[in-house]
Amino acid sequence: MTTCEVAVCGNRYFSRIKFAAHAQIECNKAIHKLELLDISLRGALLHSPTSLPVKIGTSCLLKIYLHASHITLTFHAELVHLNKKNLGLKFLDADIDTMTHLRNLLGYNTGNPDQITHELHFWLDSV
Repeated sequence: MTTCEVAVCGNRYFSRIKFAAHAQIECNKAIHKLELLDISLRGALLHSPTSLPVKIGTSCLLKIYLHASHITLTFHAELVHLNKKNLGLKFLDADIDTMTHLRNLLGYNTGNPDQITHELHFWLDSV
């Protein structure tokens, strides 16, 4: 199940979709299994079944496993939001395959691939 909304990121808007998928983060040499709640070009919101011993500002390796395929999205990310068992991660870096799959996922689920391409160009220019 996916729905689209617009998430404010600074003075820019990035399309965000609700998207269910299994995920894991590796932080401080520990691996934690999570569930993806939503995702944008800029970051992701995840849910943990338990409270995790991580702090805002922690760098993590995030892997998102897409259902019905063997595709794994892999990001270097930073924990920027922590609310009970929900974690907000900001993407710092990803390889070209991950960004291509993410752009396609967002474009398909928003119904507006041109907007996603525009957002991707803006994001690439800002990093």
